[in-house]
Amino acid sequence: MKSIKVLFSLYSVIRSCPSAVDVYIGTDDTYVNIPRLYRHLAYRNNGDKRIWRGFLRSGMKPVRDKQSPFYVSREEFKDDQYPDFCSLDNGFVLSASSVRDVLFFARNETLIKFPDVFLGILASKTHINTKLDPSFGSQALEPNIHSCEVRLSMSTFTYISDPKIQWKALVNTTQLRKCLVPDIDVVVPKQTNNERYFDQVLQYLHNNETLCSSVKDKNYNVFVVSLISSHVRNYKQRNAIRETWGSQHLFLGRNVRYVFILGKVEGEKEAMTQELVAKEAQKYGDIVQGNFQESFKNLTLKVVLGLKWTTEFCSDAAYLYKGDEDMFVAWRNVIRFLLETSDKAGKEKMSRFFVGSSMAGSPRISNPKSRYYVNESYFAGDFYPLYCSGGSYLYPMISYRSCLRSL
Repeated sequence: MKSIKVLFSLYSVIRSCPSAVDVYIGTDDTYVNIPRLYRHLAYRNNGDKRIWRGFLRSGMKPVRDKQSPFYVSREEFKDDQYPDFCSLDNGFVLSASSVRDVLFFARNETLIKFPDVFLGILASKTHINTKLDPSFGSQALEPNIHSCEVRLSMSTFTYISDPKIQWKALVNTTQLRKCLVPDIDVVVPKQTNNERYFDQVLQYLHNNETLCSSVKDKNYNVFVVSLISSHVRNYKQRNAIRETWGSQHLFLGRNVRYVFILGKVEGEKEAMTQELVAKEAQKYGDIVQGNFQESFKNLTLKVVLGLKWTTEFCSDAAYLYKGDEDMFVAWRNVIRFLLETSDKAGKEKMSRFFVGSSMAGSPRISNPKSRYYVNESYFAGDFYPLYCSGGSYLYPMISYRSCLRSL
């Protein structure tokens, strides 16, 4: 009986891997995308210790026809409808604490030959949170299905008799690089060490270590730190911000701090520019300048420098905003959005998000003459993953710390 197999598997996992957090269960005709499954669980669990994720079956009724292979007698299950359960055909994940509860209650429950239904009965009695997760595909794999669709799933049922043939199609790198929603494991170089380079270019030429710690009213900690990407020569734009939307620091009882992130310019003709920046930094105390050239290609370094500075000198802020010097920010609306959304969604769900103007299906520019050109050695896909436009976006501190660790 399949239910016995599943229970034995769960028992074996708990005995041999007591530190396991989650348990995946599938069949030998299921395709499993292990890297995506791992990342998915890391971001989705949100501290929920009693959860069952998979392709949810709701409202399923027992078959009472004795001639049917799906027949279940009333002695086995007396009700007219099964509790919700996650389909074994598509694979599913049980949290380890849920597995222990299932094994405990299974000892006194009548076995049903369908393991996913049986687990559904146990889950309903132990109040395990059963969740529909579309990433566990509902579409069966067929010979003509596109590999891009499959790579977006955690696991998918297949009818194909020879999995080796299917596997070759699913790992075809040339095909996967054309996916509209790319698989990061395929399109991003795996071995990149930026540490030595960052140590050099992310040195501070100008900095204010006390910008966040010098908040006069200690009742108001920094709620949002605003990192504004600015060209080193654009003093007028920075001053315009200081006199307009950056002139106020307190909104709805929440504190905002502003930092301008600059690159550097070199040469005899630029000596005066650097002197003016030094005076500006001394006067306003809101300049952070890195040891890298001011250029369009180094805009990413400005973001990384801002993340580094925030980690070192403003780590108690709740949120981080990144914007450009040609943007206008209505801070009262931003703060209201954060407060209202946090109240509705709860702190757990607000710990990981990315808010801005979303860009989906943006193509990688392969023309070397374009200022937006990106060599495929840096990013091999034809399309970028979903992202927020760099002109203005916002995310919580826990998310930006994860970003910084991955650089």
